[in-house]
Amino acid sequence: MKRSGNFNARCLRDRRPGPWRWRLLAAFGALLSAGGVLLLLATLASLLGQATPLGTASSSTTTIALLGLGALGSLAGGIRLWRVARRHRRQHGQLSFARDLLKRQP
Repeated sequence: MKRSGNFNARCLRDRRPGPWRWRLLAAFGALLSAGGVLLLLATLASLLGQATPLGTASSSTTTIALLGLGALGSLAGGIRLWRVARRHRRQHGQLSFARDLLKRQP
């Protein structure tokens, strides 16, 4: 195979920004999901008739149910953000070969 004298291996790598943006997004997703878990536990405690950790917001069952749905949405959104950020952080720095040049897996 003929080797070129002006070959630069850095041209094979993608020029993406650093992974700090994805780390911050993963941290925000983890905080969002943790807040969702805490809010879900508080709404479950209010539904079971324990001392109301939510204060005056737990006056009716429909309000508690809506807070529970918001907590589930926050939990799902946080997990989704964390997974997307983790996937992008792990793909950073891979070589960008064409698909037909990669070794085929059986």
